Amino acid sequence: MRNSVDLINPTKRRLNLLALSCVLLCVYQNTLAGELISDYEDWLSKKSKEDLTLEKSKFDRGLLKLECSERTNFEFTNKNRRQVKASCGDEWRRFLKVPKPIAELVTTKSVTETKETKKLAFAFNKALEKGYLLNSKDFDLVEGHRFVPSNAISKPENYKDLYLQRDVAKGDLLLKTDLKEAIYVFVAQKALPAGIQIDQSNFTLKQMTHGAPSDHLKKLSGLEYMTTNKRLDVGDVLRERDLRKAKLVRRNEPVNLVYKAESFSIDAKGVALADGYFGSRIKAKNLESSLIVSGVVVDYGTISIN
Repeated sequence: MRNSVDLINPTKRRLNLLALSCVLLCVYQNTLAGELISDYEDWLSKKSKEDLTLEKSKFDRGLLKLECSERTNFEFTNKNRRQVKASCGDEWRRFLKVPKPIAELVTTKSVTETKETKKLAFAFNKALEKGYLLNSKDFDLVEGHRFVPSNAISKPENYKDLYLQRDVAKGDLLLKTDLKEAIYVFVAQKALPAGIQIDQSNFTLKQMTHGAPSDHLKKLSGLEYMTTNKRLDVGDVLRERDLRKAKLVRRNEPVNLVYKAESFSIDAKGVALADGYFGSRIKAKNLESSLIVSGVVVDYGTISIN
């Protein structure tokens, strides 16, 4: 009988210790949650400069399970201060709602002052069409609480040689995108079919004060081996998208084969065995020797053999 009692007593002691551990764990978790909420109260009090007390019973029970090995960080997630993010390093983060009365208290003075600050901008004092040469007498400085876009011009600038890029009505605000200098573009002097070689004689320079495409060509030099890829009418702007590589050599057509050495060069007649563009390597047949040779296309109908 005594042996049975001796066996039961250690078991009861272990069960008692386990129950005590559970009680202590619950107390520890409650303490952690209490500290988290207290830290939250302190943080909100500093933000509002008021003594605040939060009702702990309204917080999610999941907070009771949270542990943090470092100081909890708090920050607002939106401008109206109705939500706060609480985070513990890389361990966890939670989003907490802020009661509306407290949110109004913690709205910083800087936010209030920003809402009250008058916006400055320039407004056109008359209707104008795009392409108009602007001057400082065409707009007035206005202020008020009206919505002002971020790209509106609010400080005087040098408007010399700047042209309007859109039609505007009286009262429209002056935007940074409204001002551009005139640029020169190449336009077709006559109707040009697709596939024509780019030649200076087919184009002329024209000044454009508005509406110039962003990919307009600034020079024609270096385009000897390019052709148009579509029809261009008189006055059309020559753009990068309008060009394609010219086919300098065509399959089964005669070509000139050039053999170059340090002190001499030899020309021979041949036939291209493939289409070729400038810089591409293709094969050709030497008509004099009947040999198949390989070379680089260097000009219209010309292959350099090396």
